[in-house]
Amino acid sequence: VLATIISTGTLGAQQTWNDPRTRELVEHATARRASQIADTALADYKATAHGYVTFLAQFGEGFPEPPKIVKADELGLEVYWRAPDLSKQRIMGRRDTLLLPTDINYHRDHLGIVQNNFRNIIRIGEGDEVKDVPHPLSPAGLEAYDFAIHDSLQIRLGPRVLDVYEVKVRPKDDRQPRAVGAVFIDRETGEVVRMAFSFTRAALMDKELEDVSVVLENALIEGRFWLPRRQEIEIRRTGSWLDYPARGIIRGRWEICCYEVNKGIPVSYFTGPEIVMAPPAERAQNPFPFKGQVLDSLPPDVRAVTDADVQKVQEEARALVRSQALRRSRSFAFSAGHVSDIARFNRVEGLALGAGLLQRIG
Repeated sequence: VLATIISTGTLGAQQTWNDPRTRELVEHATARRASQIADTALADYKATAHGYVTFLAQFGEGFPEPPKIVKADELGLEVYWRAPDLSKQRIMGRRDTLLLPTDINYHRDHLGIVQNNFRNIIRIGEGDEVKDVPHPLSPAGLEAYDFAIHDSLQIRLGPRVLDVYEVKVRPKDDRQPRAVGAVFIDRETGEVVRMAFSFTRAALMDKELEDVSVVLENALIEGRFWLPRRQEIEIRRTGSWLDYPARGIIRGRWEICCYEVNKGIPVSYFTGPEIVMAPPAERAQNPFPFKGQVLDSLPPDVRAVTDADVQKVQEEARALVRSQALRRSRSFAFSAGHVSDIARFNRVEGLALGAGLLQRIG
């Protein structure tokens, strides 16, 4: 369902953390999120998802050049969900192109979409990248985060007009594994329309991770159910070789459509891992006929240095919490100014080897 924003109002100047109106709204949203799992009106659904998972790289001090695409995968999924919280995703089509040598292997959950706006405990990269983060709209999240209504807007869905509040979210203790960002909540129903957030440093399991940003958007299906419509995730990992900076970026972008609600999907359909590759015989029927070359079909926001929505998440996260809570710590590294500092040869010295260490204090 296409949505049209027909008016906006800025409440930022009056933003107050944890005031009674905000608390009432987020508590309503938390209760609605929990009750939807038990909502007998939504027994199950089937949908399709089309997406790209792209690996990009940047090099050099300050990363002066835009990231280069190293590998791009295009995927087509069949998505299934059944109450209370069963999810299955079958990869029916996948193709890739490799532009530079790499041995990158994605976590399984990078190849699928997020169902139910995450569970009460958020994990990304099968727990290797983000782990043990309480969802802001969960019983634990109500105690772990501060909330403030920031903006209001109205969205027209056909003849229906929705009043939506943008609620800023920040952790009470930014040294703990927490999310940072915003949730967009329908004022009347308490449904989550959109989520956009990053994570504190403590939530990132890999010390080389620079940041992880997530944008989830929902659509109103059959005039009643808010279900996934569009999703983005960006994972940036920064390292170095001999103190020469290098950054790898995994960027996922998904569009979800074509819902079929309450079709009686059997429980047996959800056995095994959540995200699986369909058997070759089914994939051979080509239910997702890709067009042109992978690179030709990449949307502009996938090619961009950083998608505008993701960049906004990163900027707002830094504004909401201390920069130290998001910064990747790195105090020790090998260092060399030139290759000759490591190894050189001449007739007088013969073979000379050397190395340097870099220590940052504080």
